[in-house]
Amino acid sequence: MTTYELLREDEWTTDGRRIVPPVLIPDKVIPLLQRDADEEYRTKIVGKVTHIRREGNRIVGDVDMDLPPDTAFTCDVDYAHHMTRTLDDGRVEMKSVRLRAANVNTKDNYPWKDD
Repeated sequence: MTTYELLREDEWTTDGRRIVPPVLIPDKVIPLLQRDADEEYRTKIVGKVTHIRREGNRIVGDVDMDLPPDTAFTCDVDYAHHMTRTLDDGRVEMKSVRLRAANVNTKDNYPWKDD
């Protein structure tokens, strides 16, 4: 079982988004998705993320499969459009976000700066 960071609360992404806490964490597993190499807009379920929890401002979960060391996750979230606010500088704040799925990605696509 390996623990991965799924997303961060109250921290700006590199592309100008911020998730205002608290993220609504499902009490069940979420699917782990991977983009189909043959078709850009098609994804398939390749695993599951379990034991999803908050560690400080980070939401993490456990995966029971081996993934390459340069793996990072991006996440699919649900949010109400009326709970989104665009600031004057173009950045976007999202509230009442519910974690829906995780996507296998490479670390260079992770939207938060590496610590």
